[in-house]
Amino acid sequence: MRGPVHRRFLILALGLLALGCWPNPSPAQSPAIGKSALDTAAPLLDQLKSATDEAAARALESQVWLAWTGSGNDEVDGLMQRSSALMQAQAFDEALAVLDGVVAKAPYFAEGWNKRATLLFMMSDYDRSMADIGKVLALEPRHFGALSGIGLIRSARGDKLGAMAAYKKVLEIDPQNHAAKASIEAIGKELEGNPI
Repeated sequence: MRGPVHRRFLILALGLLALGCWPNPSPAQSPAIGKSALDTAAPLLDQLKSATDEAAARALESQVWLAWTGSGNDEVDGLMQRSSALMQAQAFDEALAVLDGVVAKAPYFAEGWNKRATLLFMMSDYDRSMADIGKVLALEPRHFGALSGIGLIRSARGDKLGAMAAYKKVLEIDPQNHAAKASIEAIGKELEGNPI
């Protein structure tokens, strides 16, 4: 972009900035919100991959989830707790409104997207749930919960092979994951009885 067009763009950008109209992330949208959660979980995920004992793996999984759920921002953490309470009360529309606020305030917080993906799955909105899972995996490719969500959605849609592939990815990250192993075994039995 050079010449008069470039100058016009610069003038427009400077004008918007001066008027406060230029898109500027608010402090609540800082990439720092949620980054510490991913940083804390990273070494735990490394340990999880090499865990050979199921009990040790369960303990590591719990530590990973604990790390992922802390955004580092009191307001966002409060909204996450509120959404959990609403989901338990099956007030899904209200929970969705809260989680819409979470992902708007903290787009770099993977667990905000994951929680909303879970809710959307519960609401049978599989397309939007998958879209949110995509956001989670873009931020944390080793999010075994999000990968399990893909398995659940594919199973719900009747895509047994796709579901099995998702659960196998879970096992690449968390080889002792009991739920993924059980799901693969169950799908395998289904495929034996009703091959695709």
